[in-house]
Amino acid sequence: MGLLDAAIDAHGGLDRWRRLRSIEATVRCGGIAFPMKGQGEAARCVRAAVDPHRPRAVLDGLGEFSDQVPRPAGMARRLRWTRDDLAHFAGYALWNYLAMPFLIAEHDVGVRELPRRRLRLTFPPGIPTHCREQTLWLSEQAVIERLDYTADPIGPWARARNACLENRRVDGLLFAVRRRVVPRGLPGPTLVSIAIDDIQLAD
Repeated sequence: MGLLDAAIDAHGGLDRWRRLRSIEATVRCGGIAFPMKGQGEAARCVRAAVDPHRPRAVLDGLGEFSDQVPRPAGMARRLRWTRDDLAHFAGYALWNYLAMPFLIAEHDVGVRELPRRRLRLTFPPGIPTHCREQTLWLSEQAVIERLDYTADPIGPWARARNACLENRRVDGLLFAVRRRVVPRGLPGPTLVSIAIDDIQLAD
């Protein structure tokens, strides 16, 4: 069994995932990244409804992210984001995080196994994500431990390590419910902290 297949099994399996029709959750964000963009309060606590199989999320109080809506132009160049900017960034990021590792198999993401239980991911242009090339780190049990990327909408300097600190199994599927994002190669500061609670799944 390859590393990706092992990861999919560890997180609940494709059969279970493909029966899923929606994910709802309460999401709380902290850290310095959103306040630096002038949107710290807006992301502090939102209720989100996510389509697990395509890029779409409705964020109460922020708006809707969808692959049918063009990405706001110039996000990385603006010192202050609009609510539309934040809804786009938070929406695709939340979809990525909740749907990983299943979205790799469902959306023709390129995968190459690396030493130390890592997967190098190459995302196709049609998938909204932080950047095209990312690295997924897996535990001995093939559970996601970490994701390395550059958050292009924030800027080319935003080279990040997204660590999964706590997992929770809900109706047979495993989700990372606590995350901490820091600059890659540094212990801090916390760019974004993410807490996902009250997860409700509908088949």
